[in-house]
Amino acid sequence: RKDLCEVRIRTGQTEVAVFVDYESEK
Repeated sequence: RKDLCEVRIRTGQTEVAVFVDYESEK
């Protein structure tokens, strides 16, 4: 996953893992 950016957002008791491919944006 060297081309993927992992962003974890914790809202209250809910943990959301969002994977964004920044290589596609370039």
